[in-house]
Amino acid sequence: MPVDMWVHRLDQLHAMRRAIRQFVEPVGMIADDVTLAANELATNALVYAGAPCHVSGQFVDAAVRFGSTDGAPAPLQLFARPAPAAAVGGRGLAIVQRVASRWGVEPVQGGKTVWFEVDVR
Repeated sequence: MPVDMWVHRLDQLHAMRRAIRQFVEPVGMIADDVTLAANELATNALVYAGAPCHVSGQFVDAAVRFGSTDGAPAPLQLFARPAPAAAVGGRGLAIVQRVASRWGVEPVQGGKTVWFEVDVR
């Protein structure tokens, strides 16, 4: 069953991670990596956009695609910068970039969707 849920608070991320793991494990994907990358997108939306986000996951052709849609129209930089070694955060997009086969940002009405795809092997 595809992942389709709203996340309003950081304490709801656990339920989102569980839904993502249940979605990808049956096809033999590396659930830890995919779950981590999706968690980073949702966390970024909650922390930096300051609003709830809609998380979706589905199969598209020979890949699984996850997206996090928030209500902040501010553009997102399409590159991941290295975080200082002592920094607590700042590694989310680098993690997504490492796990994903492809990723990007799409503007939507009133906000944006940050997405990534992982090829099913």
